[in-house]
Amino acid sequence: MINRYLAVLFLFLISSGAVLAQTSIEGKVTDSQTGEPILFGDVALYQNGVLVTGAQTDFDGNYSITNIDGGNYDVEATYVGYSPRRMTNVTVTKGRVTRVDFQLGQGIDLDVVEIVEYKKPLIDIDNTSSGGALTSEDIENLPTKNINALASLTAGLASTDGGSINARGSRSSGTDYYLDGIRVSGNLIPQSEIEQLTTLIGGIPASYGDVTGAVISLTSKGPSNKLSGGLEVETSEFLDAFGYNLVSGNLSGPIIKNSKGQSVFGFRISGQYTYLEDDGPTATGVYRSTEEYIRQHEADPINELGIVLAEYDQLERNGGSLQLLETRPNQADEDLNLTAKLDFRIAGNLDISLSGNYIDSKNQFAPGIGGANNTGGTWQTYNWTRNPFGNNTVYRGNLRIRHRLGSRKNVADETESQAFSAIRNVSYTITGGYQRSESDNEDLIHGQNMFEYGYVGDFDVDFVPAIGFNMDDFAFEHIGYNAAVVGYTPNNQGINPAWIALNKFVEDGNTPGAVTSFNAYNGSRNALFRDAWGYHAAPGAVFNQISKSQADRYTLDVRTNFDFVPGGSEKGRHSIEIGFLYEQRESRFWQIRPEALYSEARVRVNQPLFGSGVDSTIVVDSMFIDGPLGGWIPVYAPGLAGSVEQNLHKNIRDAMGMGYQEFINIDGIAPGDMRLEWFEPEELTENLLYYYGYDYLGNRLGSDVTFDDFFADRDNNMKQDFVVAPFQPNYLSLFVQDKFSFKDIIFRLGLRMERYDANTKVLKDPFSLYEIMTADEFAATTGQDLPEAVQSDYKVYVQNADSDNPIGFRKDEQWYNAQGSPVNDGTLIFGSGGSVQPYYKIRDIEQRNIQNPSFVNDLDGSFEDYEPELNFAPRLSFSFPISEASNFFANYDILYQRPTSGVLNTALDYFYFEENAASNSINSNPNLKPVQTTSYEIGFNQKISNSSAIRIQAYYKEER
Repeated sequence: MINRYLAVLFLFLISSGAVLAQTSIEGKVTDSQTGEPILFGDVALYQNGVLVTGAQTDFDGNYSITNIDGGNYDVEATYVGYSPRRMTNVTVTKGRVTRVDFQLGQGIDLDVVEIVEYKKPLIDIDNTSSGGALTSEDIENLPTKNINALASLTAGLASTDGGSINARGSRSSGTDYYLDGIRVSGNLIPQSEIEQLTTLIGGIPASYGDVTGAVISLTSKGPSNKLSGGLEVETSEFLDAFGYNLVSGNLSGPIIKNSKGQSVFGFRISGQYTYLEDDGPTATGVYRSTEEYIRQHEADPINELGIVLAEYDQLERNGGSLQLLETRPNQADEDLNLTAKLDFRIAGNLDISLSGNYIDSKNQFAPGIGGANNTGGTWQTYNWTRNPFGNNTVYRGNLRIRHRLGSRKNVADETESQAFSAIRNVSYTITGGYQRSESDNEDLIHGQNMFEYGYVGDFDVDFVPAIGFNMDDFAFEHIGYNAAVVGYTPNNQGINPAWIALNKFVEDGNTPGAVTSFNAYNGSRNALFRDAWGYHAAPGAVFNQISKSQADRYTLDVRTNFDFVPGGSEKGRHSIEIGFLYEQRESRFWQIRPEALYSEARVRVNQPLFGSGVDSTIVVDSMFIDGPLGGWIPVYAPGLAGSVEQNLHKNIRDAMGMGYQEFINIDGIAPGDMRLEWFEPEELTENLLYYYGYDYLGNRLGSDVTFDDFFADRDNNMKQDFVVAPFQPNYLSLFVQDKFSFKDIIFRLGLRMERYDANTKVLKDPFSLYEIMTADEFAATTGQDLPEAVQSDYKVYVQNADSDNPIGFRKDEQWYNAQGSPVNDGTLIFGSGGSVQPYYKIRDIEQRNIQNPSFVNDLDGSFEDYEPELNFAPRLSFSFPISEASNFFANYDILYQRPTSGVLNTALDYFYFEENAASNSINSNPNLKPVQTTSYEIGFNQKISNSSAIRIQAYYKEER
């Protein structure tokens, strides 16, 4: 069916009338006196003084220069016996045709070139889409350097203060950015390096896909024919308090020139440095505590306990410790943006472009906090001195090879042109792109020293023996060192200032009340200490996060353009473009909440020694017990329950050369001596650590790690490695589009095929982690006869886990009652708030456990590969010129975009799937399919005067 449709579409395209090309310049060269066409005349295209390419007029005097970048050009027409004529500053908009006609006058002075300034027409009859374009000159004259702010000048696009772009109500994630033909993300090139910025929001050609909002395409500047450069310096240091500073410079020119003085190997490099003391200034100012007051409370944090938030804020404002500032302190942004481009013009019809971009950003920010009772709060009022840093680095590289073939004269070396044929202006372009984005966040003070985050001080701990009484034989049983009776006994050496302040608070005669429960120890910030500050982070609060991420994007884009002219250029021409795109992404992430590492270690380091009895073969002490059964009795070493398991208890003792039955005081180990590798992954991932694409220690994993490896990979001790594969979705597309005219109506028809593969495992049944019996399997297992209405593939649900009594069934998303009749509401089966109990294939609850090592044998029952989604997106648009001063246009688009959020559920997420469900945590759904948007648009353009025009348009957009 699809093949038939493509064949019909192609036949329709090639059977229609005259043509217009894609991103091209075309026109006609005639004799200025007779109006006769000039045959085999030469037309050359220059940019920044560099010869780009050229063409030759045909038997009708028409020429076409295709497959060029958007930007400003000079176009020159020459012919033997005629005076050359050059049209300067011709604006070519990406995706459109620019028409430039020449009338040459006969003359003998061929060294004189007549120069004419190009005037852009108000009404572009070729325009079948909605959007806009800004040239480098336009951008230079506008009072903003933000690319989103520049793009939002297009009607239909909206951005607040240069933030995310929204196109006609679409989500900001529905907007795609392209740089020199390759899709990119993150920070872009400086505004000074943009040759042209093009936006598309309606009538989007088939050459663009994976988008439901807008396409923002940037063309970077290239080398010039002469050595040139520029330097720009801006500052607001003496004009406002926001500390805006910018230094930007560029250098461009030839490296190698040919015999005619034209650059065949040129370069352009640029750099921009910006520093903003406050990257989000407000018009009204902000209230902040003074630094002196913050330092005082860091040293003596207990003094203000007991004052509620409202009273506290009012007290601070009246007392003057909160002051109104024009800028937010310690919220600076620093960016370095470097670009480089090399152009090789190996021949007049072959050029190679190599470009690169490096961006390094350092942003100091105020994180959000949970506040009292997790009601939300602010960090910056009393803890702005400790604002953390977020760092982001982007590397990009593009390589483009463009080869023009077919019926054109090679202007650069003046070789003979080929004979004209029905296939003309053939060219192909191969573009490869690579982008890597890296980011990390960490506390301002502690950085990567993760054990410093929760460290309070060095605590001496005595493990006091505890004894228990055996009621059966009235004998004393010695059960080890530290049962829950005694616990840790800390001294007052090396305690943090909060503990000392508490002692002083009590010694001064104050009644502490609940303050007596204030504990200072490694690995935890006391809840009372946090809540005392209400919605505000306390002075000295630690940013409890160390994170890093890495995202790679590999792109290959291959496309060919040609003109099909079956009846001559005056009768019919089709501009046809065929393209292929493959994009592979690879994402990694690692994050730990390090503040509680000491607490986690304290819980686990001696855990096997509690409640395991005693080892009567090892006597470690003796003690005297009063009473008739008393006397000196031995104190035995604690026992161990079975063999020593590989975990923190074992690993730390191996590293320190200690016996497995010796107690360890974790609070006596300095942060610099602690090691994350002492923990096993499972001891951290339950509460403190999340990652994918890295191992649990933060080391980058290879691309060959798979979903199944998480469950299958074991170390030499058969311990699960917890390797989590990176997220590696891929995207592939093919498109064909044709632009032509039929009876003065300009058409663009296209078809795009898109294939998205999340390249991961998804739940086989989206309603259950484990495989549920079908009705047939249930009947065979239990011997029960089910109602006739119940089909064989219905999933079975029972009263409770131990029941064989079916109370409902399900097929896909449709529920059925016990009789097999469909119901619209599951509460009719299970009751409001009732328990939903599937009848699992694996009946034993221990075996049916994803955390059981044997689960690796049951993976196929729970998971299956994501099924790639294949979509076909037709595009149709046309423009009808009513007169030279007006035209009517319309377009119809079907657009698809891969899921942009909530799509990653790793093997680690599934490992804790049931715990997350029990805590009402929401899991992402990796089985999401692409979003489809259908849009219709009609519009009308009318020239009002020589300097103004009006555009009226209406559109309808539907997303599902």
